[in-house]
Amino acid sequence: MKNVAYKTDYGDLKKPEVIYFNQKPMFETKVLSNFLIKPFFNNLKNIVESNTIEWFWNSRTLDHIEDDNFMLTHVLYSQQNERPSRWFSVFEPLLYFLKDQYDYKKLLKVKMNLYVNRREQYEHAKHTDMYNQSNKEIPDGLVTSIFNFTTCDGYTKIGNKKIPSKENELIMFDGRKEHCGSTPTNTKNRVLININVA
Repeated sequence: MKNVAYKTDYGDLKKPEVIYFNQKPMFETKVLSNFLIKPFFNNLKNIVESNTIEWFWNSRTLDHIEDDNFMLTHVLYSQQNERPSRWFSVFEPLLYFLKDQYDYKKLLKVKMNLYVNRREQYEHAKHTDMYNQSNKEIPDGLVTSIFNFTTCDGYTKIGNKKIPSKENELIMFDGRKEHCGSTPTNTKNRVLININVA
C-alpha cells in the first residue's frame, strides 16, 4: 500500500491510499484501420454479402431490454453452445489478428449483426455485452471488439463518443463500458462482427 501525505489541523500525517486489487485498469479504446490483409477481408466480405450465409431474425437488439428495434444475427461461436456455427472456421483466422492486439485467455462469443437501412437512423439501447442477469456481473478482463464490413453513416457509440462504421476497421474497448450501435441511411445495410474475449 502506498502512503500519501496530506495536511490536517494536527500537522502532516500519512494517509494510506486504497487500491482495489480485484479491479483491472480500463482497457484503452483502440481503432485499428485496415485490420485484415486485403485478400482475406475481401473473401469474408463476399461471404457476408452473399445469399449463402444464414441470417436469423431478432425482434430486439438486446436479450433483456425491449428497445423497439430489430436486427438480423448469426452466432458464429458462443461458450454456451455445444457447437459453433458451420461458418466459424471460415471467420476464425480473424481471431489470430485480434490476439496479436490483446492476449486474451478465453473466447466468449463471436456474433455477426446485420442492420438494415430503415430510411432514418436508429440508435440502439446502450448496454454492456456478456452481462450476467442473475449475478449482475461482467466477466473479469472483458474486452469487446467490433469489426466492420461496411463503410456507411452508421456508427458504434462508446460512452458518448461516436466512431463511424468503416470497412476493415476494428474497434476494441473495455467491456465494462456501455456502448450501442446504429443503423445506416446511406447504404442498404450495415454488417459487423461483435467479439467478446476475456
